[in-house]
Amino acid sequence: MPKRLSLFDFRDLDLMMKLDEVAGASGCTTRELAEALGFKEEEIQSVAIRSSWMRRYGIFDFDKSRGLWTLAPGGERVVRAKMKAASAKSLDAVPDESMVDVMAHVTSRFRFADPVVATMLRREFMFGTSPKSSVWEGR
Repeated sequence: MPKRLSLFDFRDLDLMMKLDEVAGASGCTTRELAEALGFKEEEIQSVAIRSSWMRRYGIFDFDKSRGLWTLAPGGERVVRAKMKAASAKSLDAVPDESMVDVMAHVTSRFRFADPVVATMLRREFMFGTSPKSSVWEGR
């Protein structure tokens, strides 16, 4: 069965991190990104489609003249923030019952965030909560 690259198969942030790793500042082709993700020749189209969606969301940029993908400024901000984040350990210490308040804060930030961050928050919630998501495999 061919590999898929839907939101439920591959998290946006992981895809962004891979593009940043492979493309750097100069960019990479769809084929190069597909190879880095372990996709076969016949599966490249799914990488092109997902990358196009990421472009629509303001996360990826595409240079048509060179045929290269890079992170858009909004995507770069999210990747850099991920690399700096130390909050995960702090959040792990929050009791489950208190996470309701944390989620209220996250939803408030969603409403007032810039469009790229709001999109990333919404899609991360979808990835993490959908039973179709690869994160639920083996549970």
